Amino acid sequence: MINKRPVPKTRREKKRSKKKIIILITALVVIIGSFVYTMNQDSLAIREVRIEGQRTLIASDVRDIIDDYLGRTLLGILPRDNVILLSTDRLTQYLKETLPKIEHIEMSIENGNKLVVHIGERSAHSLWCIDRDYESVFDEECYFADQDGLLYARAPYFSGGVYMKFFLPPNDTQNEYIGHTVTAVNSFTDFFDFLNTLEEMYSLAVHGVSFNEFGDVTIALSRVRTRVYPQTMPYIIYNQSDDYETVLRNVGIVLNFDDFNRDFTNRPSSLESIDVRFDGRVFYTFTPIGGRPEPVPQTDNDIPEPIEETIQDNINTG
Repeated sequence: MINKRPVPKTRREKKRSKKKIIILITALVVIIGSFVYTMNQDSLAIREVRIEGQRTLIASDVRDIIDDYLGRTLLGILPRDNVILLSTDRLTQYLKETLPKIEHIEMSIENGNKLVVHIGERSAHSLWCIDRDYESVFDEECYFADQDGLLYARAPYFSGGVYMKFFLPPNDTQNEYIGHTVTAVNSFTDFFDFLNTLEEMYSLAVHGVSFNEFGDVTIALSRVRTRVYPQTMPYIIYNQSDDYETVLRNVGIVLNFDDFNRDFTNRPSSLESIDVRFDGRVFYTFTPIGGRPEPVPQTDNDIPEPIEETIQDNINTG
């Protein structure tokens, strides 16, 4: 096999190749330069931003955020406010990240250089507060959540029953709550359906709900049947290891228990709690006449014998 050596280029061919490369590079520079020059023309820039649809957001604040975004450049040479280069998807994402109160955005360009931004704000579905000691009730740290459980805005202090409050244990590793989703419940829809069913099935009124780090949930009641509790409220406590159907069934066992109904009829204001956390047993407590509230039974030795046997039998056979 004979190896042929490549024929070396002549001086003329080298000059010709070099000339072609120079022409190609020059052409690319001219094309890129012309493109950059054209894209920077004022005639292609967004000249006006119109904000529509906002309810609580201030239009000028939203416009300032958009102006800041559009005032930046791409690759240091291309303007973001160019109507051809503008990415409305990226601007939409930027606005949602900067203003979590925004749920959806529609953008369009009118008359060649006017950016129209239509905003749909999130609606307050529920009020979630951080369960800690405060020097004043007005210092209470609460946030609005939408229907998906996203905390999107700090809430002012609300007195009375303007909003049902849900209390979360403080997260020592999380300083900022806005933009985060409530994880205390697996499904917002299922949880609020459960509360609605609880109220409708047993003629109760829920005042507020507290969650702790051990999975216990305490439901404060402002009304039980026809009895209203304006201040000291009884509560239902359950553990999230049980499904909502089980919790509803066990609450019903207590409320339909003959001894409970007798005690409740005689002194409804003394009702303290209904505890359905324990497997196979449910408990209720009333404030003893002339004494302090008795603790909720925690062990078999602490459980009053008549209550333990009867309610346990109801659960096992019902």
